[in-house]
Amino acid sequence: MSLSPRAEPFLWIHLAGLATVPLWAALFLFAIANPDPFLPPGFTALLAGILGIGSVLWMQLRRPFYIFSLAILALRPEALQEHQRKLLRWFLSGLNRILAITTAIGLGLLLIQLYRWLPIVQLQNPLAALDPFPAFLLAIVTVWVLSLFVQVPVSVAPLLWLSDTAIANTEPLAPGQVAQQFTILGLPLKGLLPAQWYGDQGLSEVSEANWSQPLVSPTPVETVAMTETEAVVQPEGAASPEESSTAVVTSPVDLVSEAVSSDVSSVSAIATSNPEDATTEETAEETAS
Repeated sequence: MSLSPRAEPFLWIHLAGLATVPLWAALFLFAIANPDPFLPPGFTALLAGILGIGSVLWMQLRRPFYIFSLAILALRPEALQEHQRKLLRWFLSGLNRILAITTAIGLGLLLIQLYRWLPIVQLQNPLAALDPFPAFLLAIVTVWVLSLFVQVPVSVAPLLWLSDTAIANTEPLAPGQVAQQFTILGLPLKGLLPAQWYGDQGLSEVSEANWSQPLVSPTPVETVAMTETEAVVQPEGAASPEESSTAVVTSPVDLVSEAVSSDVSSVSAIATSNPEDATTEETAEETAS
C-alpha cells in the first residue's frame, strides 16, 4: 500500500520551515551591521551571500538534501518505507534542479533588498558590541540557514501536488542509492515520527507488517521409542504400565459393599467346611424346642 504524498508528515514539516525565514533575515541584518572598517562597504554582505547561498545550491544540484531528517536526527535509509523511497526519486529530477537555481537567484535578490535596510538597523543594533570577524561568521551561518530553509520547502512543495497514480508508477530507490545520492545530515535512527502521524493508512501498514511476521510454533514433544534391549522384564501377572495408568478409583460405598460380601462368603465357606457342627446345632435347636 502506497501513501498519498499529502499524507507524508515530513513534507509538511519542511514546508513549515518557511515560517523561520524572517528570523534568519533579521539575524543577517544584525550581523552585517558591524562591517570591518578595513573592507569595502558591502563586502561582508556580498561574501556572506555568496558562501551561504552558493553552498546550499551546490548541495541541491549534486546531492539534494535528505528530507527524512529533523534537526540533528535522520531516519536511516534502511528504515524507509517504499512510498518514501519513491518520493526521493523525484528530488533527482530536472525540475528540482531548475527550482534550486531559480530559488538561489531569488535569495540573492532578497539579500539585496535587505541590505537597503542596513542604515536603519545600524541605529539600533542589538549586536553592536560584536567584533567584525565573529559578526562575519554569524552572517555566513545565517545566510546558509536562510538558504536551506527556503530551498528545501521549495523542492518539497511540488510533491504535494503529485497524484497517487504518479507515485504508484515511480520506481523506488534502493537504500544504498539513497545514502549515495543524498546529503544526510544528522544522527541516523530507526524511527523519528510515531505511526499515528500517518493516519489510518500508516497504522494499517504497521499492522500488516506485524501480522506478516511468522508465528512462533511450540516445540513438538519428542517421543522416545524403547528398544527390545531397554524393555523391562516384568513378572507374570503383574500389571503393565498401560493398565496401571488406567486404574479406576473406587468410591467408599463400593468398598463397604465389597467388605460385606467378603464376610458373607467367608461365613458360608466355614459352614460348608464343617458339616458335623452344623448337624449338631440343628439337633440342639430341636431338643430345645
